[in-house]
Amino acid sequence: MAKIRRLKKDLKNLASDLIFECETYMRFHPEMDHKKSVKIIGDIETRLKALIYEINHSKDKGSVKAKDYYQKIVDKVKKELIPLLDKIGDLEK
Repeated sequence: MAKIRRLKKDLKNLASDLIFECETYMRFHPEMDHKKSVKIIGDIETRLKALIYEINHSKDKGSVKAKDYYQKIVDKVKKELIPLLDKIGDLEK
């Protein structure tokens, strides 16, 4: 159970760091259109909720081992949340 708690805590910390980056961008670039930043923040929150839901409902995983199941969730984080950091970097372009 402690590892599941740690995984959720790490996900929330990662999401809050990404949201903080978007908000920092909006504050330091007030002249830019912030629609893209707001959309990225919405994407972060939506994906975070979906990942937390998957973690909380791990009993539905079927015949997959617990370690493999949670490793798939970590891989999903790498594929879904980390690329949003690139989108944040592309806001200035």
